[in-house]
Amino acid sequence: MKLRTFFSIFFLLLVALAGANLALGIYLEKALRELEGSHSELQALTTLADDLVFSSQWQTRFARGYVSNNDPRRVDWYNPTFARWPAIVSLSSPD
Repeated sequence: MKLRTFFSIFFLLLVALAGANLALGIYLEKALRELEGSHSELQALTTLADDLVFSSQWQTRFARGYVSNNDPRRVDWYNPTFARWPAIVSLSSPD
């Protein structure tokens, strides 16, 4: 094998490996961006789940406290807090 043929094959192989390295780098960068997006979505869903659990616990404590002593001040605290959600029925003060 002549030296010229050897260097031609060597540089062709070097260029092919550099191209493969570049393609792999682009693919891994895309995968990393997708992974970061999934991680941020998971973080948002986890935060939402924690907020829902906290809200449920708060409403349970409120209901237990209201049932145990029938304090009309609790209804006065509850109605303005949840007035922005029309699906939740407001409690009326006991007469």
